[in-house]
Amino acid sequence: MMPPGKKRRTQEANSLLDLAEQDRTAFHILKDAPNASLASACFHAQQCIEKTMKAVLVSFQIIFRPTHDLLKLADILTQNQLPWPLPAPELQQLNPCAVTWRYHSTDTPPPSRQVMTAMVEATMQWANAMTTPDPSDATPPSDSRSADKTPG
Repeated sequence: MMPPGKKRRTQEANSLLDLAEQDRTAFHILKDAPNASLASACFHAQQCIEKTMKAVLVSFQIIFRPTHDLLKLADILTQNQLPWPLPAPELQQLNPCAVTWRYHSTDTPPPSRQVMTAMVEATMQWANAMTTPDPSDATPPSDSRSADKTPG
């Protein structure tokens, strides 16, 4: 199955990318803060990646159900033949960051700061590239001085 439509940088996609950038900033602040929990940094890494995935889906006019599950979002991208920069095992490491670690203690540690940083940066680059319309897809502007005018 090919993507349902040409990509468009819609207002909704822009909003999602803006929110992803806010989560990216929060992640970078928290991952380096000496008194901050790594689980809190992980939450913002997961949220950043989730929003970038949703921005790409929106840009390609792909309908999806609300979810925080990164693996489900990656499956939707794959089903629509859209490339995805991270392997499933890495995404699986971040899934508990969305809800589980926000409300429950667990013995499973979050991914390392370095791994999360690489994931966040890769997905931000990917999302920006995937949501930027190709110049060849642009409709050329019409010339108001069309051929119907005769030289005078």
